Amino acid sequence: MYLTLEFAEDGWAARTAAEMEAFADQHRDELVSCTREGRFPRDIFLEMGKRGWVGPLTPTEEGGAGGGVAEYCVVEEEVATHALVSRSRSRASARR
Repeated sequence: MYLTLEFAEDGWAARTAAEMEAFADQHRDELVSCTREGRFPRDIFLEMGKRGWVGPLTPTEEGGAGGGVAEYCVVEEEVATHALVSRSRSRASARR
């Protein structure tokens, strides 16, 4: 999958991907509703931030995951794969 990227912690990518999939499944109805209505799912976004998924490059002491490019790539791929929220996507949907 990410053969040339180095992760800060062994097993992080698989664990995070599984956690994000479970999170998306748990919040699927609300995510679909927000997408349909062009509404920003603030509570979901806040919870994603608490888990370090909004700021994968941000240091942990500032509320992020403290990762690097590899961690950022995994988070962004999982956000897209599971139709999780991103600010630009939600804003673009709201404008339609």
